[in-house]
Amino acid sequence: MYILFDIEATCWDGYHSNHDQEVIEIGGVKVDQFNEHISEFQSFVLPCINPELSFYCKSLTNISQEEINEAPLFEEVYDHFYEWVEPDVDTIFVSWGNFDRKILDAECERNMNEASFIQNHIDLRGQYAEMKGKKPKLGLMKALLNEGMEFDGQPHRAIPDTLNMMKIFKRYFGNWFIKSF
Repeated sequence: MYILFDIEATCWDGYHSNHDQEVIEIGGVKVDQFNEHISEFQSFVLPCINPELSFYCKSLTNISQEEINEAPLFEEVYDHFYEWVEPDVDTIFVSWGNFDRKILDAECERNMNEASFIQNHIDLRGQYAEMKGKKPKLGLMKALLNEGMEFDGQPHRAIPDTLNMMKIFKRYFGNWFIKSF
């Protein structure tokens, strides 16, 4: 099973005295070994260190403070995400870059003193950029344009970002290599 996932995190435009980013949204899409879209997961997360979203973060993500205020804490969302994923040794996680995997690991360490359950990972951005001879920091929108595709939905939101990432994943299904942790 492939779990394509995206995480939105607290963010600021410019200087901020506390640079600890926290997860504010997790989204995922299951794709089976036949390249079929199976199901989706989405949840907001209430950050503990910086529970008040910056104006920049609200503008970038279009996530409201009210949605965050009503959200469960990370541990609860992580448990629900785990139950939805049903990970085993063959589960492969896919994200656009390494940020999502790294911040999930950081939140798990900070909140539960353990690493996340991600064992196998595909950095879709890095592999796509290498395959196409593009810069490693290639944005998802530019990659879609490169493929003659449009970005659907609200950028910088977990499910739309994941569904758009899935377009590229599915187009080159079978060409990705897995890194194990």
